[in-house]
Amino acid sequence: MSQTYYFEGKYVVISIPIKFRHRNGRKIIQIPDGSQPEQFCEPQDAIVLAIARAFLWQELLESGKVKSIAALAETLSVDPAYIRRTLQLALLDPYIIRTILRGKEPSDLSLRKLVQPLPLDWDTQRSVLGIE
Repeated sequence: MSQTYYFEGKYVVISIPIKFRHRNGRKIIQIPDGSQPEQFCEPQDAIVLAIARAFLWQELLESGKVKSIAALAETLSVDPAYIRRTLQLALLDPYIIRTILRGKEPSDLSLRKLVQPLPLDWDTQRSVLGIE
């Protein structure tokens, strides 16, 4: 981490380059090397809820309680495309899911990014999402 020292009369000003990022509606500090200071982070509620829905809907479909995505969409009064996008979350690498549940995912990870088509290979998923 680079530091710049300026001597102005009796005072020393130390400048440390940092960035402020938004996460869950709050600002967090990101230090230059990209690491995060150790702190407790709450998981992003919207992402956790979507993952829970994905596993619930997958179970309903696999058990035969719901016959199809179209039937599930009709029951929930939502677009079938929404169901399909959300169901993709049930195919996430378990390590990624644990990271999200612990609130340790990258600050730029959003639900919008997660519901985009992702590779099925778990190592590639981690790489694409920036989770190592």
